[in-house]
Amino acid sequence: KFWHHEHRFYPIPNGVEMVDSIYYAMAFGPLGKAIHSFKIKQDLEAIFSYRHAKLETMFGAYQEG
Repeated sequence: KFWHHEHRFYPIPNGVEMVDSIYYAMAFGPLGKAIHSFKIKQDLEAIFSYRHAKLETMFGAYQEG
């Protein structure tokens, strides 16, 4: 029904912080809400968890100071 995904980049000491903003609405009314609860939410969490791990592998973990 609706999907908006943007990346924002902020300079921070010793690096860059990337922030994702995702706004979406499921189609199909109550069925869409059920699908979101059982599948979509977990898929999104897995996608961003994978990306976080991949970026850490590529660029290293953030170190303060």
